[in-house]
Amino acid sequence: MFRSLAGRGIVATLPETISGGERMEIAIGNEVLFAELGIPISPAADAVLAASRAEAKKSVMVGEFGPDGAGGAVRGVLAYADAVRPEAAAAVAGLRRLGVNRVVMLTGDHEQV
Repeated sequence: MFRSLAGRGIVATLPETISGGERMEIAIGNEVLFAELGIPISPAADAVLAASRAEAKKSVMVGEFGPDGAGGAVRGVLAYADAVRPEAAAAVAGLRRLGVNRVVMLTGDHEQV
């Protein structure tokens, strides 16, 4: 089973054949998802998240939890950055030529990113 949770991440159920004989749930997502699932964020994972934001990178955590929500843990943090597209400067310059004086980028990312 696989669930996509808009703005938070994904949750999937691993069958017993993959997880070593015991049904397991995995989650890939942000801090909001992990809080909803009751998966504690370790100080080490929290430090990686903060460092990623300071470097203007986005990050998601990978974690696991049992079928009853117990035993959850963060197993890793993936950090990534979007590259500025080469045509971005030309697009902004074109908007300015059209009289747009203020250009902003709206995202769902953390303010630091």
